[in-house]
Amino acid sequence: MQNLMVKDLHVWVLLDHVAPSRQCEHLQEKLQDMSSNINEWTDAHWSKFHCQYRVGKQPSYYDVVQYASTLPSEYIILSNGDIIFDDTIDYVENVQTDQVYAISWSSVTQKPAFLGIQGSPETSVRGAVVDNSMCLMPDHTICSEEQPFFVINCWPKRLFSIDSFIARRETFTNLNDDGFREYDREKGEYVGHFYTNWPGSEHSFVGALVAQGRKVINACKYIKTSHMHYAKKTLQNHREKMLYSKYGIYSTEHKEVMNKALSYDNSFDKHTYPLPLGI
Repeated sequence: MQNLMVKDLHVWVLLDHVAPSRQCEHLQEKLQDMSSNINEWTDAHWSKFHCQYRVGKQPSYYDVVQYASTLPSEYIILSNGDIIFDDTIDYVENVQTDQVYAISWSSVTQKPAFLGIQGSPETSVRGAVVDNSMCLMPDHTICSEEQPFFVINCWPKRLFSIDSFIARRETFTNLNDDGFREYDREKGEYVGHFYTNWPGSEHSFVGALVAQGRKVINACKYIKTSHMHYAKKTLQNHREKMLYSKYGIYSTEHKEVMNKALSYDNSFDKHTYPLPLGI
């Protein structure tokens, strides 16, 4: 709902269900009840809300880009549902054709009291302290001093956490599925398209885009997003197994989980991964 209040920002929701009936209507009814708690809300915001069913499982990244390429918009944002944008989204006007902005979230949004949500936001990710931001500047203590953990959230070369992607619509058109399939290490073969919200899926998505001629850079210094996630992770909404793919960040040549060497200029090969550089 907060994203709907950002000027000119439309929100498209994909609901996956094995037997869809009135899920989109139910979602809008819940949002209408919530809107009474937001002073700035007007009924005009509903014109920017769109909901569509998707029968079956959670969509894959390849499903998402195919869907995105059909939307009637000059710019497309692919984002997790717990990410909130603001007026800094206007910076997207600088994105070039065949260029993609990856976005790491900059801050944590406190949950509104009327939601009645329990819990607190995570302050660490797999042992790395993040200090409520995945886009810290070089003068922050986590970035300027040596740490006993793997640093994942320092601009410009350690922006490992990515929750959103922004590009012109034509940038997502004419993509084939090269790089969009999971590599099954036990079978030694590529299987189905990988899903979103899987450890390594965002990195695999970046790798597939770069392999197909798109340039991916991280614009979190200019496009500010906030994170509002309080739901507990479960096997249904968050996989624990790391994702391996043709152009992903994890090397397929080691039994243990190991990152490939990193490049920051969108160059890549079997041993090198193109981590988006902060601009």
